[in-house]
Amino acid sequence: GLAQARHRDPGVADTVAILTPHLERLFGLLREFKESRTFRGMTERLTELLDHWFAADPAAVVVRTEVRALERLDLSGEPADAAAFEWLLDRRLRTTGRGITTDREGIVAGDIVSLRGLDVDYLFVPGMTERSFPGPIVQDSILLDAERRRLADAVTWLPLKRSGVDEEKLFFELMWETAPDRTLSWSRLDPTKGRPSIASSFLLEAAARQLGHSVGFRELEDSGTRIPLDHLTEAREAGRRHPELLVPPAGASGHLIEDALDSREFDQMMVMAALGAGRPERVAFLRDDPAFDRCLEAARDRWRVSFTSRDGVLADPAALSILARRWGADHVWSASELESCATCPMRFFLERGLGLCEDPNPEDAEQLTHQDRGKLLHEMLQEFLAGNGALLMAARGVGDADRLAARKTLATELSTIVDRRLTQFSDGGLIGHPLLWKVESDRLRLDLAEWLDFELARTDPLVPHRFELRFGRPPRPGRIEDAGSGRVEGLGGYIDRVDLSADGRVARIVDYKSGRMPDSSDDPLDGGRALQLAAYRLGLAARPGAPARIDAEYLFLSGGTTPRLLSDEAARDSGKRFADIIRILADTIRSGFLPAWPNGDGIGRCHCAYPSVCGVNREDLFERKRADPRFAALAALDGEPMGEVDE
Repeated sequence: GLAQARHRDPGVADTVAILTPHLERLFGLLREFKESRTFRGMTERLTELLDHWFAADPAAVVVRTEVRALERLDLSGEPADAAAFEWLLDRRLRTTGRGITTDREGIVAGDIVSLRGLDVDYLFVPGMTERSFPGPIVQDSILLDAERRRLADAVTWLPLKRSGVDEEKLFFELMWETAPDRTLSWSRLDPTKGRPSIASSFLLEAAARQLGHSVGFRELEDSGTRIPLDHLTEAREAGRRHPELLVPPAGASGHLIEDALDSREFDQMMVMAALGAGRPERVAFLRDDPAFDRCLEAARDRWRVSFTSRDGVLADPAALSILARRWGADHVWSASELESCATCPMRFFLERGLGLCEDPNPEDAEQLTHQDRGKLLHEMLQEFLAGNGALLMAARGVGDADRLAARKTLATELSTIVDRRLTQFSDGGLIGHPLLWKVESDRLRLDLAEWLDFELARTDPLVPHRFELRFGRPPRPGRIEDAGSGRVEGLGGYIDRVDLSADGRVARIVDYKSGRMPDSSDDPLDGGRALQLAAYRLGLAARPGAPARIDAEYLFLSGGTTPRLLSDEAARDSGKRFADIIRILADTIRSGFLPAWPNGDGIGRCHCAYPSVCGVNREDLFERKRADPRFAALAALDGEPMGEVDE
């Protein structure tokens, strides 16, 4: 069939070539399964198949458990038979695959497909929000819909992932016909992000069927029954309905104040009931609790129109003393350190001051992390250029035929280095899911091949000269100096790569970035969030015999090599502003003024990694406080006038 497909449509050959190794391994495992002489051998072949192709599928856990259970059949003494194994496995999966549970009251829980065919009087369907029902369309990691469509035309029909919407429509119809009475619900708040949820389009369709006309989101809100998000809200409503009672009766969901789990919850419900009744004096006794008093004080401070100690303003002498020791006048700043503060001072304090880190993303366990990808790219490029920089330079100045031969030699050397580095890394066991590792390895190879073409296409005579060049530590720090006060700020770090002309008068700094180039900004320093190139220029300029001209560039390597240049002229023009930014950020850190800086104005300044610290209403709190005069210096990072400081 595949051979015929290649003959009918030569364009399908690439797709078939990608698919063939996977099919060969799949059919090989299935052949070994049928040829196994023991049930244990059969389970091992199927388990290997599941672990290789379906490990990311939650349903694979159930299937794997049932497969492993059949290896005990060898104890029966019966000869292993593939047909018997398949029949038994099918029976077990049919029994467990319904995924329903039933309690003594006759309440059945399960998904829509599992409930098909059951006689149900009442149906409750939770979670009808967008990206849940219907769920997002996720492409197959091996065969995208485009390849599936081409294979379907040439070989056999394959389902398209985008047709999942049609399946959701079928599930909706099954749900609608399952029971005469039904309740559909959705959460108005995403508990993981603290943001409003959007009702599913299927919920609008259900409301339209119920009311007999088209329904919009506003009418949906008005026509449904709003259930309080928690018992505290209900306690407040109960107090509003019964203001004459100290302890109001239970509300719609049956929560009684007397049923509080502990004394703290009782106090909270009493406060809410008193507020609902408009009688706050009823809970004056709570002021005797020191913890309650501190909570009230914290809430008041967070709502003030100026930044307080609850917002990241450190005023305690002991805390300021620690800041002075850690980031004092003799501290040598790294560019990434200052960029972190410019992005969000609170995040800088939490991570670099307190040592906190963002909760790990579970998906990172299945694939190469951004940090590991960047480290691999840096190591590969440094090793390649250290041994082949002269050949790369020579290949730029030859004719097309000689350049093609030189490129082939360079590509072979680069491929050898990449293969060895990838093998060493995979031996460390940090590759995640094998299939995703293969995809990521292929991406790395492609990105580096495109990088090589980019380097060969350069027309300047600069040659890679130094790698991981250290600067900023004694005796030659990069320095920002205030001519008026004599104040000096030291800068330090490591420069990924320095290219140099033959006479040493022209240099280019290259800083590799493993991701894609972000949206461009008119400000080359991006309000303090892009300081590396300017800092590296200062570090290189501070060395004896420094080049007269120093250009610098970020080189983004993902999805095609793309440079972002900071020319020598642009760097000199922005030199005073660069010095201003360094001074502002250093003063901010040493003064202990480290508030959260969210994207309340719609401009994405900081992805909040610590919502439990900053609060779900952090944007509202920030907007109330941003007029605080102490914030003016940080606001100047985005272009407002600043004081005069000379480089």
